[in-house]
Amino acid sequence: MPGEKRFLIGTRSISQGDQIAITFRGRHIPVEITEVTARQIGFRNRETAETAMRRLDLLPPGMTPGNQEIINPAIQPDLPNAPINLEAGDPTP
Repeated sequence: MPGEKRFLIGTRSISQGDQIAITFRGRHIPVEITEVTARQIGFRNRETAETAMRRLDLLPPGMTPGNQEIINPAIQPDLPNAPINLEAGDPTP
């Protein structure tokens, strides 16, 4: 949910500015979330001030990146009396 500067891990909501602990290669690392966008999440190690970015390049099947947002081809324009295209998205019945 980049518009709200937050993301989910399981059922846990994490926001930009939150401080969390992560485990990496057997080490517990305290980090701060420095950036949340549709393309990446930024982290800062609170002990060493090192930073890292996790790029979000994976999209579910049928989804493609748009200009500023993710676009699902199965979503149809909201036009009154427009026919519903049942073949948009996954063509498998």
